[in-house]
Amino acid sequence: MGFRSQFQTDQKFEKGGVWLEYGSGMRLLCARAGGANKHFQRTLEKLSAPYRRAIEAKVLPPEEGEKLLIEVFAHSIVRGWEGVTKDDLDGSGDTTPVEFSPDACVKFFTALPDIF
Repeated sequence: MGFRSQFQTDQKFEKGGVWLEYGSGMRLLCARAGGANKHFQRTLEKLSAPYRRAIEAKVLPPEEGEKLLIEVFAHSIVRGWEGVTKDDLDGSGDTTPVEFSPDACVKFFTALPDIF
C-alpha cells in the first residue's frame, strides 16, 4: 500500500464535506480547509482583510484571531449538522433542534470552543 492510496482525496468530499460523528445523533458535515474547497480560501481572504496589517505585524490578539477563524469555518467549512439544540448555543436547557446556518454555527463554536 503506497502513500497515494492512503492520502489521495476525493474533491467531491473536499468541497461537499463528510459527516463527523459525535455519537447520540450529533454530527457535523465538514468540508476541507483548502484543497478543492476554494470557497475556504476566498472566505479567509475576505474576512481577514480588515485584520491584515495586525496579522502581518503579528499583533493580532489571539482572541480576535480565534473569532476570525470561527467566522471563516462557519461560512466555508461546516456545511450542516444534526443534533444541535438551542441549549448547545446558549445553555438554556432548551432541546429544540437548531437548523444550520453560518450565524448559528458561529454561536455554536463560540459557546463550545472545544468542539471548534
